[in-house]
Amino acid sequence: MRYADYTDVPFEHIERMAERCRPVRDQVIPLLGELKEVVRKGNGRSLNDMMYQARLEEMVMQRLERIIAGNVSRFVSCVGSVMDSVDGETSQAEGIEDIDMRDLLRNVYTDGHSFATCDARMIFTEWGAGDFVHGPDALFPVVQIAEKILQEGERIDAIERFSWRKPLKNDIKLAVYDKEMPDMDKTEFVMEGSLRTSEGRVLSVMAMDNPEKPIEQITANNPFAVGTIIKSPSCYSIEDGGIHSFEIFEPKVLGCYEAFNKNKSLSVGTLVEILTLALINVDSSENSGSVLRMLGGISDLPIPKDMRDIFVEGSRLEVRFLPDQKKKGRSGLELVPFEFKFPHQETFARGIYAITGSEDLANKHCEE
Repeated sequence: MRYADYTDVPFEHIERMAERCRPVRDQVIPLLGELKEVVRKGNGRSLNDMMYQARLEEMVMQRLERIIAGNVSRFVSCVGSVMDSVDGETSQAEGIEDIDMRDLLRNVYTDGHSFATCDARMIFTEWGAGDFVHGPDALFPVVQIAEKILQEGERIDAIERFSWRKPLKNDIKLAVYDKEMPDMDKTEFVMEGSLRTSEGRVLSVMAMDNPEKPIEQITANNPFAVGTIIKSPSCYSIEDGGIHSFEIFEPKVLGCYEAFNKNKSLSVGTLVEILTLALINVDSSENSGSVLRMLGGISDLPIPKDMRDIFVEGSRLEVRFLPDQKKKGRSGLELVPFEFKFPHQETFARGIYAITGSEDLANKHCEE
C-alpha cells in the first residue's frame, strides 16, 4: 500500500534520518511503527483509529521538531545569543560534543590579500556516522580560510568549481591563492576547487591530508539544513524531463538569518547540505541498490547575499540526474552527472554524484 494515500507523515524521510541520528531512532521510530500499523488498515480504519492516527502524527512531528531544536544547541555556528532563544528539549546522542564551528583554523599564515595557509580541524557529524567527513561538512574551513584574504566589502560570491576527492579521516592542510593554479599533479589533494568573489577574483583552494592528526570530535548534523527537504507528495513532484522538484522549507531555527549574515561558511555549508539531502532522496528511488552515495563535485553555484532568497515561501529546488552521461571513476565508483537549480539561480548548475552498489568497494573507498 501507499502510506502517502492516508497520511502526510514522511515515513521514508524520517527513517533515513534515523539511520544517522540516534535520538530519531530511539524516540521517533517506535511511534512511527505504531502509526504504520494504524495506516495499514487503510479504508478499514474506524473513527477511533483515525483519532488515534491524528494523535500519533502530532506526537511524531512534535518529537522530531524537539530533536531538531536540540541539535541546534549543539551546533554552535556563530549564532551566539541566538542559540539561547531556541525553545525545545535537548536530546543529545551519545558522544556528541559542543563544538564552535567558527574555530576550525590553526597556524594561519597569510599576507592578507593574495594567499593564506593553515591547518584545519575536521569534525565528524552524524552524516558520516563518526567514520569520515565529506561534502558540505568539509566546506566550513574552506570558506573560513578564503575569507582571510578578502578585502573590505568583498565577499564569496560563488563556488566556481569544487571537487571532493576522498572521504576525510584526518584533519587537513589548507591553502588559498588569489589566482587560478597552473596545471599540476592533484593526486595528493583530498579536496580542491575555486571560489569567485564579488570583486571578480578567483580564489584557488586546495587541501591535503594531515595523517598525524586523525579526526577525533563529533557534533550534530547541521540543524539549519535538517527538515528543509522532505520527500512527501505534498512537497515533492517529478516534472517533465525527469526533474525532481522539492519544496524548500525554512530552517526551524530562531534567528537563522542573523546567523547566516554573521557567518558565510554557514550559508555555504547549509546550501550544499540542502542540495545533498535532495540528491539522496532522488537517488533512493532512481538508484535503490546503491550502498554508498557521495557528492563528488559541483560547479557554478552562486551564493546568495541574503539566504532569505532560498527560503521564500513556496520556493523549490530542482534536480535531475543525467544517467546517459555517467562513467566509472578511477576509484571504481559510478560517477553520475546531475543538474540543479535553487530559486536564486537563473540557470541550472552542474555536479557529479558518486555511487556504488558494492559493499566491498564502498568500504574500500571509505577506508583508503
